[in-house]
Amino acid sequence: MSMEGCTAEYLKYKYNRIALIKDLQTPAYIIRQIFTDYPFKGMSRDIARHLNTPADILEKLSRHPQVRTRAIVAGNLRISEDIVELLFQDGEHRVRCRIAQNPQTPEHLLSSLAKDESKYIRANVGKNSQTPQRILWLLAQDKSPWVRAGVASNIYVEKSILEMLAQDKKGNVLANVLHNPQCNPRILNILVNNSHLNEMSRYEIADNPLTWEVHLNQLASDSYVYVRRNVARNPGTSLETLNRLLADKIDFVRQFAAHNLQQRQLETGDSNPQKRDNFEDE
Repeated sequence: MSMEGCTAEYLKYKYNRIALIKDLQTPAYIIRQIFTDYPFKGMSRDIARHLNTPADILEKLSRHPQVRTRAIVAGNLRISEDIVELLFQDGEHRVRCRIAQNPQTPEHLLSSLAKDESKYIRANVGKNSQTPQRILWLLAQDKSPWVRAGVASNIYVEKSILEMLAQDKKGNVLANVLHNPQCNPRILNILVNNSHLNEMSRYEIADNPLTWEVHLNQLASDSYVYVRRNVARNPGTSLETLNRLLADKIDFVRQFAAHNLQQRQLETGDSNPQKRDNFEDE
């Protein structure tokens, strides 16, 4: 049904109202009509979530008695700075967590939230795409690995901060550094040489066809058999490393190495593939 056809008769039916509120294209005037005509019909949370909800309605919902509704408003990406300021004063942890991660939250509030006693709130500041680098630098040195992991997951964090976090001792921090799009070969080199890197992260590095030869060569000696297996089947593994894996103590590692060598010879016939620069940023 077209938006022009949303008559009062049509909106009388609950399922029609739900469908409209769930539709991301529903315009503000229809949301206002639903909110005004059916204020006690359990639609508050969906209205609080909708990106086209008018600012005055979001302001009313930011004072809603239910914490969950206020938390949803706090996570709305189009709330005004006035509403952010109001919800910043909210005493409920769940609401403040949402405000800490909302990119609409201004710098002075992020700076205050970065000092909050809750590690979850500080971690969300670390994840916020609008958090200034100076705050991210401080949070990257936080005592809580949960907070440092939040910073490590921020795709806008400076590479120098990621380099520092790549030397962390906690697996969740290192895993987030690895998965960050900013992770370049130099950072990867730090990770590979970090003795605290867990098996799953080493497994992923060994399985990545973009991993550099020097790193694959190191991982070919890994204690975890599935890391060595991934090196053996990686198309970027050097012939020298593959030949070394032919002598691995585990049969299926040897088999993958042999198959990789065979495929390489069939596809290229090149027994000495060109090596890549191990530290060149892409």
